[in-house]
Amino acid sequence: MQLCNYNDIKTSSLGFGCSLLTRHNTIRAAIDNLNCAFENGITHFDVANVYGFGQAETILGRFATGKRDRITITTKTGLQGRQLPLWALPLVNRARAVAKKLVQGNGTASAALTNMQPAGSFNKATIVENLNNSLKKIKTDYIDFYMLHEATIGNANKEEVIDCLEHLKKQGKIRYAGIASYADSIKNEYAALNSFYKVVQHNDSPFTEYSSALPVTEQGRLRIVYNIFLQLPLVKQKMQEANSTVNPMEALLHYFNTVNKGGITLFASTQNKNIKNTAAVWSGLSTNSQSSFTDFLKIINS
Repeated sequence: MQLCNYNDIKTSSLGFGCSLLTRHNTIRAAIDNLNCAFENGITHFDVANVYGFGQAETILGRFATGKRDRITITTKTGLQGRQLPLWALPLVNRARAVAKKLVQGNGTASAALTNMQPAGSFNKATIVENLNNSLKKIKTDYIDFYMLHEATIGNANKEEVIDCLEHLKKQGKIRYAGIASYADSIKNEYAALNSFYKVVQHNDSPFTEYSSALPVTEQGRLRIVYNIFLQLPLVKQKMQEANSTVNPMEALLHYFNTVNKGGITLFASTQNKNIKNTAAVWSGLSTNSQSSFTDFLKIINS
């Protein structure tokens, strides 16, 4: 597995997103996904306080026991959502299955099902409370990357927020702080982001190329990219039209392996076979295959 080396942190350049863990009806199945990722070389795990109605962190904590010194963890603060006990999650999954057809195309209803709120709360009291709850659930003393979840640049640059995060860093509860937001909501003001923030996490695709709009090298920041397979259907269509024999999933992984070199690229799956396949493809990629990468860009931009 290719590694990401950022200052004093060494982890896998391919990370596993934990947003889907509670789509399983048993904790054992969810932990099996995490173990599968770990056994296939993935050592970075991304979670948030609101994922899985507050229980994704709990599941990650059970997995992390005995492995904490061999993995890195991102969790987030800001978004608030309803908390449910683990035993209630199978009921949520059944309700989600029944309601799925009713909420297609309805952003508000979709957000309700995933427990995600449209705006976050970013102040000292919320940050401290959320972090302490996260540390307890994950059963750890520190978080490697602590992110402001769906924050704007204005939210992040508030003096109260930066002072709070700096204090938590001095206490050893977080190693690095950052902002995790949709690229469209931060790209216009990104240049004004306070230099205290050393990590920027955002969505990206070959059709948007947000990475170029959100530079990290000169700022000494680490980039974490998520939602990498969101545009897979469109990539498939483009490659079929071009009569390309290249596997679309492999092409997308190659794209992110190239444009996010030195950073961490996240994916999520509830299927162990998909986790193994993604890790295997990532491990076998060569960033030196510039000709195939150039051909891929020509196809998707045609």
